[in-house]
Amino acid sequence: ILSGVTGCGTRIGARLVVAIGDIRRFETKAKLKAFCGVHVLAGGRFPRRRSGEVANWHPDARQALYLLMEQWNRRPNSEWGLKLREYKVKLRAKHPEPEIMESGKKRYTDGHIHKMALWRTATKFVEWLFREWRKLERERTERTTLPVAAATAASSHDSAASVGQLARGACASFSSQASAASLSLARCGAATRNSASV
Repeated sequence: ILSGVTGCGTRIGARLVVAIGDIRRFETKAKLKAFCGVHVLAGGRFPRRRSGEVANWHPDARQALYLLMEQWNRRPNSEWGLKLREYKVKLRAKHPEPEIMESGKKRYTDGHIHKMALWRTATKFVEWLFREWRKLERERTERTTLPVAAATAASSHDSAASVGQLARGACASFSSQASAASLSLARCGAATRNSASV
């Protein structure tokens, strides 16, 4: 999956995969986004270490995504680089001018818009990764299940055939024994009649 993502080399990909582990332990994409630290908080904020707030994301997963975002920034014409540029345009159109907060800090500056676009792109990437990875796991499970089902059916058929052969063998043996018993009774009857005649 990650081999086709421009900018995602072996080290970044391995770091992300090792951090996530088994995708099946994440029931929803929201849980995976929270695990990677790219979920959206109240007010449209992205998570970061703040005083009094719990940073419960996986640091390696988040760091891998950060490195990947930098690669997209350096490759603006790649698939995810284009998405990054698209989010920048949308965010700047929504916030055309920087704003000064009550604390005196500025927001929606070029740097702020850039960071917002980066994390927004990362969020969409994790949603895509969740969807594609789960799809791959379903296909793998189906490929594993079908041969097992076929083998089970074949085993059941062979067992039924064996039972049938045993039944036919038992019937043949019983018929032979019954014929032998009948012949013995006939001989005994003949011997008894001969004795009576004498």
